[in-house]
Amino acid sequence: MKVVRLKIPRLTPQLALIIKHGLGDLGQKMWSFASMMFLITLKRGSMEMIAAHTLSLSIALFILASSVGSVIDRLSRLTAIRLAIGGQVVSVAGIAILIIVVQLKGQVLECYPTELYTVFTILCLFDIAAKLAKEAAGIIIGRDWVVTVCLGDRNRLAKINVWFTRIDEVFGIVAPLCISALRQVVTQLQATIAGALLYLVCASCQYLLIMFVYRHVEGT
Repeated sequence: MKVVRLKIPRLTPQLALIIKHGLGDLGQKMWSFASMMFLITLKRGSMEMIAAHTLSLSIALFILASSVGSVIDRLSRLTAIRLAIGGQVVSVAGIAILIIVVQLKGQVLECYPTELYTVFTILCLFDIAAKLAKEAAGIIIGRDWVVTVCLGDRNRLAKINVWFTRIDEVFGIVAPLCISALRQVVTQLQATIAGALLYLVCASCQYLLIMFVYRHVEGT
């Protein structure tokens, strides 16, 4: 009897970076969509919160993106990516705690304008921090780690960049679907806790993959 053996791809630094990018992109897009859904529940029947959130995020990125790049340039390779991943984790944890507190409080914040806009402001700040950390990680990986791992090989660079683009496009569709499906079967509070735990697992995997790549690069 002939035994069929599945060929499992060996984990290479290039594959590790692609997986790391996928985990980070999925987590960021899921929480970005989750934040939007939370804003809808804050002020029902109004898109005012979402519009203001999107505008504030765009302005903050426009103003602070160059500063993030300058900070990255002054840090070592490993320190920079650690701070980027850590920044994402802290920001998402802040968003999760905020949503959980509001849910447990059980008030309709529309009746309390001061509390409503306080929650909105805090959410925007955490979202801005998460987005900046995600952009920082993208700069670090794309400008430094990928180039180092590929040893300047243009074909490898092109393949990895193609995979990064595919992942961005696919997860841009998958992430909202996952959040929407989750909200159909559980409450927002349960979905928030599950999402936070999932993000923590993804962030831990990202860090392990980064350390794998770092050890490989330092050993060459």
